[in-house]
Parts: sequence; structure tokens; C-alpha cells
Amino acid sequence: MLRIKAYLKISLPVVVFFLLLLMPRPQGLSLMGQRVIAVTAVAVVLWITEAAHMAVVGLLTVVLLTITSAVPSMGNALYGFSQPLVYFLLGVMALALATRKTGLADSVALWLLARAKGSTRTLYGQLIASFAVLAFILPSATTRNSIQMPAYEEALRVAGFSRGSPVARLVMVAMASLNRLGSTALLTGGVAPVTAAALLGGFSWGRWFVLMALPYYSILLLGSILVYFHFRPKGGYPNCQVPAYKAQVTLSRDGRKMSFIVLGAVLLWCTDSWHHLSPSLVALAAAVLVMMPGIGVLRWEEMEGNLAWSSVFVVATSLCLGQAIIMSGTASWLAELLVKTTGLFWEVPYLQLFQLMLVTSLVRLALPNLEAVYSIMIPIAVVFAKQLGLNPLLCGLIVTIVPDSALFYAAQSSSGVIVYQRGHFSAADLVKIATGMTLISYLVIFSIALPFWRLLGETLVP
Repeated sequence: MLRIKAYLKISLPVVVFFLLLLMPRPQGLSLMGQRVIAVTAVAVVLWITEAAHMAVVGLLTVVLLTITSAVPSMGNALYGFSQPLVYFLLGVMALALATRKTGLADSVALWLLARAKGSTRTLYGQLIASFAVLAFILPSATTRNSIQMPAYEEALRVAGFSRGSPVARLVMVAMASLNRLGSTALLTGGVAPVTAAALLGGFSWGRWFVLMALPYYSILLLGSILVYFHFRPKGGYPNCQVPAYKAQVTLSRDGRKMSFIVLGAVLLWCTDSWHHLSPSLVALAAAVLVMMPGIGVLRWEEMEGNLAWSSVFVVATSLCLGQAIIMSGTASWLAELLVKTTGLFWEVPYLQLFQLMLVTSLVRLALPNLEAVYSIMIPIAVVFAKQLGLNPLLCGLIVTIVPDSALFYAAQSSSGVIVYQRGHFSAADLVKIATGMTLISYLVIFSIALPFWRLLGETLVP
């Protein structure tokens, strides 16, 4: 039976690939675009079904983009491997590995456990609150997950929770699915808000926060409730002696070194508007310090053997796919297709908006890279709004919020990949939560965001 399921998982993407590749090409879609869609479908199906390892699927994507001529050359297929985000991820994962080795994560974990006083609800509440609060100090969700994950892993271990227990799944799924929502509420929260703001014509930090904070924090709050009731953790800590721990942090010499390196990196990340150093450069410099003889706390051999290299390949190949979709003209074709189908709801603005949101969710499901979704959907939303007499700014903000609210598979987010690869939860967990988060984003937009924006003078129909 297991072998049959394995064969079905492998055969499904093959069938989908050839169906999309050999079917009559839709009017207006280029041959390269049809091939990109076929390759994207294979990657998405394999990532969701876990028929092959995430990194293997990523490398397969590069191979298929090249041999099908979906992109002009292999250099184009490898586009993602040259992007700073990949090296930012590499640097912060090295920092996370060092925090575990030096005991810094252990000390933070014991402090968290002592503050929670034996309550899993309090421990979970601390985590959710940290997503919003720490975003002001550590804007990148990838960075926060890299630092928080080892601390919470150790906290769960000390408290007696086994891998795969409801509490472990609760904490780790929340970290993977909800953490980035605290980031995108801030214009300085990473690549995603910067990309979205640039595509919408630019924002000041304050205006972005005023428009986006209430919708994002509302989704974060409702999403945390959804995740909690999905896993329904019961009781306190299995290890009843945990509450006796005192909140005293004692660090080894290496732990103190690591604290200075992490604090230095955080300080540089927080002040990038002054010195203009790339966050990726700071992360790589910190990783070099961590492994530098006489200064660092980690040997290259330890990093080589313990780093989750698969995360790097997954993020890089997701960027490759996003670039291929834009290069092939598929994004422009999707924009034209959406505008042509709006006639059904021509006189009902809220139904028109719902159609835009639904298409955005489908694009998010299909694409592993959020910046690629924004690159496609924000220009589409602006054209869509202008043709139908809607507010282009609000439509652009809405297609920023909707795809960012849901993580259908780990490859869609570098911060999600970091947590997922630890094996605490399954791909099915992500899909279930993402479906609920999508509905929550719709609810928040219609019941909270639009009325709030109206108070600020931004109406859906100008």
C-alpha cells in the first residue's frame, strides 16, 4: 500500500507536467510561458505531496527550466543562486547553529520556561507577542526564526514535550506561518514589504505602518487563535520540575562571545538606514566572525556537517521560478486574462475585489516566492482597479496582504523553510493552516481593513 502511494505521488506531477506541456497553448501565452507554467506545476505538486526532498525538487526545477528551454539559458535558470537573500539565509543559519552550540539558546530557553510558569498557553502567548515586538528590533522574520527556533526547541525539550507532540507542532507551525506577519506590518520588515511598496509607487515608513499595522496585527491575532485551536494542546509541562528553574542566565565564555556577535549583527540590521550596508552582507560578516579562528565559536567542519543546506537550495530555486515567470511574459498574460474575466461582476465592486483576492490566492498557491507573487499581482491589481474604477492603492495593498497571510508549503518562505526542515510538523499541517489563514485574510480585509482605510480617506470606489 505504501509503495502504491509512493508511485502515485511521483506519477501525479509527471502527468500534470506533460498535460500542461502538450495541451493547446492559450491565446496570448508564449511558448516559454507554457513551459514555465508546466515546470512550476511540477515543483508545487512535489513540494506539497513531499514525494521528494525539498532540495531535490528545487534542483529538478533548475534542470527542467533549462532542458525545456523555459528560460534562454542555464544562467537564467540559476538566477536565484546569485541573489543576496540566499546568502542572508546562509549567514543567519550559521548564527542559529552557533547559538545552539554555545548554550546561548539553552539559557534563553530556560528564561522563557521560567517566565511561562508551567503554562503552555503563556509560553505560546509569549511567542505570538514576540512576532510583533521583535519585528521592530529584528525586522527579518528569517533572522528571528533562526534565533528563536533553537531557543524554543530547547525549551520544549526541557519541558518534556516530544517531537511531533501537539505543543511542539503548535509552537513550530506558528513560528513558520505567523512570524513574518509581524515583519510585513513594517516597511523595514524585509524584502516583501519593500518590494510591494516600490511596486505601488513608494511609501514613507509612517504611512505604510498606519495603513498596514491594523490589518496585519488583526490577521496575526486571529491566526494565532486558529493555530492554537487546530492543535488543541492540553495540560502543563510533562516535566513538572521546570517551573522551579530560576530566570538567571549564566553564559560560558563562548556564549558571551556569541552574545556580542548577535547583538552586533542586530545593531547593524536596525541601523541600516544610516550605514546602508546590505542585511545579507551583515549576516555573512557575522557568520565569518562565528567561524574565525581565535574569535569564533564554530568550526567550518561543524557548520558543513550540521547546517540545513537544503534550505539554501529551496529558497534559491524558488527565486529562479519567480524570475522565469516574469521573463517568459506569463505575468503579463495573467494580468490580461484577469481583466477579461471581470465582466461577470462589472457593477459590484466588492465582488470584483473578491475575484481579485481569489486570483491572488491561486497565484500564491502556485508560486513559491512571495516577491514573484507581488511582481505579478500588484501591477495586475493596479491595471484591474483603473479599468474598473476602483482605488488602485487599496487594490495593491490588498494583493500585498492576501498572499502574505498564507504559507501553503515551506518553500514559499525562507523563514518557513528554516523551521520546517527541523521535522516538527508535516506539509499537511501547513496546508490546513494556510487555508484557514486565507479565509481570515479575506474576513479582515472586508470587515476591518476597508472600513479602517475609509476612515483614513481611502475608499474602494474613489
